[in-house]
Amino acid sequence: MATLDGSVVLLCSGSADTRSQIAQSLAAASRVAHDHLLHPEDYWTEEETLVAVYRPPQRTLADLLRDGNLSDGAAVTVLVPALEALEALHSAGIAGVDFGLDSVYVDEAGAPKISLHGTEVRTNAPTVHWRRTDVRVEQDAVAAEALLSRLLADSDGVPKDVRASYAERRWQQAAEALLAWRQPLALSAVIESDAARGRAETRVTRRQLRHAGRDAMRRGWWLGIERISTGVRRLVAEFLPSLRSVRRSVWIMGALGVSAAVAAGVFVLWTPGSSEGARTEGGETPDSELFSDYAEEAGQSEFIETDRQGQSDSSQSTPDADEGTIAAVLEELLFEREACLGSGDIECLGEVVMAGTLLYSDDASGMPQWRAPKSVDVQIDQHLGDAVIATVVSEEQPVSVLAVNTETGWLLREIWPA
Repeated sequence: MATLDGSVVLLCSGSADTRSQIAQSLAAASRVAHDHLLHPEDYWTEEETLVAVYRPPQRTLADLLRDGNLSDGAAVTVLVPALEALEALHSAGIAGVDFGLDSVYVDEAGAPKISLHGTEVRTNAPTVHWRRTDVRVEQDAVAAEALLSRLLADSDGVPKDVRASYAERRWQQAAEALLAWRQPLALSAVIESDAARGRAETRVTRRQLRHAGRDAMRRGWWLGIERISTGVRRLVAEFLPSLRSVRRSVWIMGALGVSAAVAAGVFVLWTPGSSEGARTEGGETPDSELFSDYAEEAGQSEFIETDRQGQSDSSQSTPDADEGTIAAVLEELLFEREACLGSGDIECLGEVVMAGTLLYSDDASGMPQWRAPKSVDVQIDQHLGDAVIATVVSEEQPVSVLAVNTETGWLLREIWPA
């Protein structure tokens, strides 16, 4: 199973029985239509591989139950559509529904989505006798009973008519009995709590990334210092034997020569009148006058001034040049990522983002995968050794981008809301 832009891709290339099971699920999905069933967006075969593409919501019942059990009204909001979907499946002769907390999805509006993975067409003529005797229908009933008990664990008690409808496998009647028992309540508060938890996890991840960047920079400094010290020690070890082979008389002559040169320089600098005598009354040296006269006669005074100006301009540092180049590279990477996501090409994404990142799918917070607008403006915020943190300026959803300069070039590492 792999994720790509919020989609779940099932790749089956195993035994014939496994491929047949998935084919049965696809056949069941094409046989019944219901708003609370998660149908595949597409499916096809490639030689011996069967491919099915789903796009489930980002939350499951397990996510909503992390902070505790649901209220009776919120539980009814989940149970009623799930039972109606189960009734539609059994009425079409389909069984094998997975009611596990990780298999029941919940969309942003709080409506459940039941996965059809694992279901199969059991009969073309569903009857009451079939509902009471089929093994897979019995498994569905046990799973539905477990879901009811889990969601209403804190309830005072489930009404008898609900239990009776469960026993007779009449799921539509059970849904109507639940509606008569409790008023459904919106799951917006529960979903917002789960979203807040996801944002907190994102902030923790960002702090971890910042700390990891600083640690990597420190390790880089210490590694550089260690390499320099090792090189210096190696040079000293190689150079000392050659120094010891030089005769003492040569050292003495060299020291005397250096001393004589230093003494001559001091004598020239401190001789009275040696510096003032070379200056004229106008404050310019004769050499500068001769050079100026020569430049004017040759018509090169303008050239000299231009050359000095050019040297002055070239001496100025341009720190923004590298940042502009990196920003342009990041913009190109973002556009390439959009093209890869649009075409659904995982190999193409591997050339743009680093392996092991969350950029192949939605992030851990449950927020939808960020998509770049048609025109982006990237601004470099911080350098972290071989990595940079940049901001993608956008009126709708500005984001921060972590990119790493690897041996193969710049690659995207993470994207999170700014």
